[in-house]
Amino acid sequence: MYEIEITTTLVIPVGNDKIDQVKVFHALPTLRAWSPAKALRGATKVTFSPATGKELSEKPAESRHLLWVIDGVQKPGAKHTCRSTMTVASPDRTLNLKAVSTAWKDYDVPSADKAAVVDPAVVKTLHPELAKVAAKLKAELPPARAVQAMCKYIVDNYKYDASVIFKTSDIQSIVLAKRGHCGHQATLLRQLTAAAGVPNRTVYGITPGPTHLNHHISPQ
Repeated sequence: MYEIEITTTLVIPVGNDKIDQVKVFHALPTLRAWSPAKALRGATKVTFSPATGKELSEKPAESRHLLWVIDGVQKPGAKHTCRSTMTVASPDRTLNLKAVSTAWKDYDVPSADKAAVVDPAVVKTLHPELAKVAAKLKAELPPARAVQAMCKYIVDNYKYDASVIFKTSDIQSIVLAKRGHCGHQATLLRQLTAAAGVPNRTVYGITPGPTHLNHHISPQ
């Protein structure tokens, strides 16, 4: 079980007196096989503030979210903070390395999965710092353990920051700043796996709405 807290703080830009409505969304987990019996959503003990927020559902996607709507002309410099807490259940996702028998020589044969490849374009743009890390891990560990260590390297050395303004493809800025969001993390893992010769594919999750878009990028 995980205790989750989400806080969104919005400051109305100084000099902008044209904003007459603010909307804040907090996504709620969807139902899963491991969710509590008879649950409406994949979270329990949901609380939120301010109390003006509402829990809503989107039937086509069977998803639920919290929504705050703040109407009226917003004073420049005004600050709004919305918070939510919830308890989320999740199955054990520990990788069983003993069940993985892959060896480095196995990558000499191209993968049958055409979506999982070592992208030549990524190989051409390998950052020297990441190439060095990948070479060290490849020399010391078998493939599964090496990829696991690559993920740990990213978590330990790069701060999650959704506010960065450089592109997810800007590997020079990512390495220099040592921060970024899921898209930047995916780029880092693509670089590390490509340097080691391990195929990689990117999975995109998108939840569209009438006035908002939530998305997540995850490398496999």
